[in-house]
Amino acid sequence: MFDIGGIHARASELLNWRLYPGVRREINLRLADSRQVWSIDRDKSMANLFRIGQEAGAKGQYGVKAKYEQLRGQLAGLYIEKQMVLSKELKDF
Repeated sequence: MFDIGGIHARASELLNWRLYPGVRREINLRLADSRQVWSIDRDKSMANLFRIGQEAGAKGQYGVKAKYEQLRGQLAGLYIEKQMVLSKELKDF
């Protein structure tokens, strides 16, 4: 079988547009199709978040309003979410 590190390296290489422009082209094509099917765009998302925030504020739902502000900031590129997963293998002593 394949070494796990080798598999990840090959997958990473496939995403390199200089080495595999055809793969990158296909990914871009599929992303464009997804955006078109789901009508995902920044302005529509921002307008929807604004509407939700206004309704939440009018109803006194401040937790929802705070979440709206966070999501609006993320959409504008002000916040970057970073997650780290740590794992440690315990062996029998």
